[in-house]
Amino acid sequence: MRSQFGTAGEAFLYYIGFEIGKRAYLSYAKLSGTEEFETLIATAKAVNLRLGWSIIKEARINEKAKTATVTLLENFECNLARGYGKAYSQFYRGAVAGIFTQYFKEEMKAEEVKCIAKGDSYCQFEVSRK
Repeated sequence: MRSQFGTAGEAFLYYIGFEIGKRAYLSYAKLSGTEEFETLIATAKAVNLRLGWSIIKEARINEKAKTATVTLLENFECNLARGYGKAYSQFYRGAVAGIFTQYFKEEMKAEEVKCIAKGDSYCQFEVSRK
């Protein structure tokens, strides 16, 4: 996608991830029977591990500020690009934004501030209002 379409391909990956993230949130809530954050994260950890998408090391939220931080190990998307030199995740970044858009009931954005593709030991996303 990136090689064929450049930044347009990256935008496409982000928006696919965003829609999948919104739907994933609804699936996690249905599977867990609640929208309580800690239970949703436990469900997300199990699903992501089973699918081979990532290992969710930590997820923290600030309910009042409507912000979140998500730390991943072995993000499948960025594992493909180790040594790329800059943040690489578009799909997973979109998925994180979509999940928190559903959780906070407000459109959110996610920024990848740490990335294994640029040499960090993990990927980390900061989520905030759009």
